[in-house]
Amino acid sequence: MKQFEHIELREKVLKRIRNALINKTELNAEQLNVEIAAFKPFQQAIPFEFAKNFTDSGGFFYYSENRQELKIAINTLLNEKGYMSVYCSNDDLSSLVNTGVTAVLTELGDLPATPVVITECEFLCARTGSILLSSFLSCGRRGIATNEALIVVAQINQILPDIQDAIQAMTEKYSEELPSQLTFVTGPSCTNAIENNFVRGAHGSKEVYVFLH
Repeated sequence: MKQFEHIELREKVLKRIRNALINKTELNAEQLNVEIAAFKPFQQAIPFEFAKNFTDSGGFFYYSENRQELKIAINTLLNEKGYMSVYCSNDDLSSLVNTGVTAVLTELGDLPATPVVITECEFLCARTGSILLSSFLSCGRRGIATNEALIVVAQINQILPDIQDAIQAMTEKYSEELPSQLTFVTGPSCTNAIENNFVRGAHGSKEVYVFLH
C-alpha cells in the first residue's frame, strides 16, 4: 500500500469518528441497563439440575420420600461400605444411624478415628452441584476435610439456583454475624499436583454423598 493510500485510509477513519461524535445519540435508561445472562437457563426443575450437576462432579445422590426411607438409605450405605463408626454431633442426624451396628462418635477429638462424617449443610447450589458448608454447622471446620467420606443430609427447600443466591441467603440467615468459614464442596476432592497423577482425597473426602428428603 502506497503512502498516500495510508493517509487516505487514516482520514476516512478520523472522519467517521468525528461524525460519530457530532451526531451522537442519547441512550435512555433501558438501553443503559441491559443485563446479559452469563448462564443458560435451567432445562429442568432446580432439584433435578442439582442432582445432575452433583453426580457429574463425582458425587453420589440419594432422594428419600420421608424420614423412614432416609434412615434406611443411610444405614444401607454404611453397611455396604463397612463403616463401623461415624462422626456426627448433630442429634437429629445421629438418630438416623442404627447404633446397634454403627457407633456414633460425637467428640471432636474422635474425628480422626472414624472414616465418615455425617452433617447438615447450609445450602445446595443447583448450577454447579455444590454444597455450601460453614463453621457454624455441627461438623465445624475439621469435619469437611479430614475423613474418607462426607455424608450430607439436606432438605429440598435448601436448593438454590446459583452460588450468588447461596451467598445472599447466608447474609440474610446470619445478618448479625457471618460464619468465620464458608466452604463450597463440589464432589470428592481430587488433584493432579502430586507427580502429575490424578489423586482423590488429597485434601478432602474421597467420596461425597448427598441424601435429600
